[in-house]
Amino acid sequence: AIADRLEKFGIKTITVSIAGMTIFIIVQVPMILQWTDWALPVWMAFGFFGTAGILSYAALPQYFPPEMAGRVITALNVFTFGCAFAAQWGIGVIIHLWPSTGAGISYAPASYQAAFAMMFVIQVAGLAWFLLFRQAKV
Repeated sequence: AIADRLEKFGIKTITVSIAGMTIFIIVQVPMILQWTDWALPVWMAFGFFGTAGILSYAALPQYFPPEMAGRVITALNVFTFGCAFAAQWGIGVIIHLWPSTGAGISYAPASYQAAFAMMFVIQVAGLAWFLLFRQAKV
């Protein structure tokens, strides 16, 4: 709904998506640094801006011929699910580098901090790659 309204002012859907994903990356900084005083608003922003990536499904087909839209969405789905699997697996690997605490049912907070930091680095690298090599003006 926000992207639709902004498009009436000439702001493309892809721009809204990139802006939302950028804010999502920034919102992760307090989590990595374990700033717990602002936990509720940070997690609310995490949930809200974490959905910005879904706008890619509306924006990406606009850069291809209409007859290719199905293939573009299918490719995006495969990439999304593959990356989601790899990210979740990688987070688990990082967390398991630390010994479990207590009765073996949880891990040290530093393990989660390291996992979030690694995801942050990957997201910043992806954003930088996009901004450096983008073809279309967004």
